[in-house]
Amino acid sequence: MIRKSFTLGLCADWWLADQIAVGFELQQVVGHKVPASYKALFRPEPMLDWERLLRDLRVELGRSGLGYEISPDFGGSLKRTGFSFIPNLKFGKTIEGYRSIVRVYASLGVGLDHNELKGSISFKGSYSDGGSFSKTLPIEEMRRNDMGVSLGVGFMMRGMDSRMLWGMDLRYYRIIRDNSAPDVFLAPSLKFGFKW
Repeated sequence: MIRKSFTLGLCADWWLADQIAVGFELQQVVGHKVPASYKALFRPEPMLDWERLLRDLRVELGRSGLGYEISPDFGGSLKRTGFSFIPNLKFGKTIEGYRSIVRVYASLGVGLDHNELKGSISFKGSYSDGGSFSKTLPIEEMRRNDMGVSLGVGFMMRGMDSRMLWGMDLRYYRIIRDNSAPDVFLAPSLKFGFKW
């Protein structure tokens, strides 16, 4: 769901009437790799303090007393995981078809988005005396909580004599972050459920 990763979710809705429901969604992100490259610096990972990382690297390289140059083709092994908990409102309409009941809906929710990042970044370069270096800096596990907004449309359907439901959903998520650009992404979902 986030940058080409998969998400498992649990949701529940209480339909107060045929047109409106209150509910919640709890989603666990399986995880995705975070790019660590020169190109990624143009839109840096909001959980990663690049300035601090480069300061730490300068301290380590400066111990040699030589001038140095960092190669732009650095890389890393970073993974970001997390979960979101979003209470929401749904506005829907029930349509009876041939041996089936379909409820189409639009949803609006605001809640918590929690992220964790860990891994390492490797730098290469050369010293002024012609020697080369390769340094790997570990990234301690970082945690961050932000507010998330969810907008979506979808449908759930079941047979006339069945309590089992299935449907599809498309969500627009916007994760609002302090002092950095928001994360924005679309999340198509396949849903299965049970009607009480």
